[in-house]
Amino acid sequence: MKRTITALLTIATMMLATPTFASTIYPSVGDSISVSVDPLLAVGNTGEIDVDIIGKGSSTTPDFITFCVEHNYSINIGSTYTVNGTSKSTDGAPITSLNPYTAYLYNSFVNGTLPITTATQAQQLQQAIWWLQGDHTNGVNNTYVSQATTANWTNTGNVYILDMGTNVQDLLIIQPTPTPEPSTLILLGAGIVGAGFISRKFKNRPEKSNS
Repeated sequence: MKRTITALLTIATMMLATPTFASTIYPSVGDSISVSVDPLLAVGNTGEIDVDIIGKGSSTTPDFITFCVEHNYSINIGSTYTVNGTSKSTDGAPITSLNPYTAYLYNSFVNGTLPITTATQAQQLQQAIWWLQGDHTNGVNNTYVSQATTANWTNTGNVYILDMGTNVQDLLIIQPTPTPEPSTLILLGAGIVGAGFISRKFKNRPEKSNS
């Protein structure tokens, strides 16, 4: 019984510790978004892409920051686009499937373990993503590619490609881990309490005499 209670407590801790990305607004299929480039974190139009989901989130700060997957398609800064969906592939890069190394870089960027503080760094990260997706003309095999290679991710985790439509650059996005609903937590708590009650009941039961 003690092992059961310990297991339940471990599960509860894991659920409560799961990141929820609550500070970021994420787009849904059919949402309209506008894109811009921070001149301090890009060289020309190569660097961080600020995305605003129209009608959601803040109108003064980006709802999320991203990079594009392919170079041979374009995205017009200041224009509005409709989100078609998310997937693990793109139609414009030489390597159409999302490369786990690309996913590693973007995941690290979003989680703050790969900080970008200069325009040159932002440009190099974008060029690394292009390289990892097979574009060896516009992409560059730089230090970020080396970092991703060393990390050697074998899956893409919760990083996805945001489908922006035909002949439009697709963008990287992280799908947030679902937050446990309050009812789920209540049921889990009730189960833990119940398990404890049963444990005490059996512990306090008088032992049978063998005489």
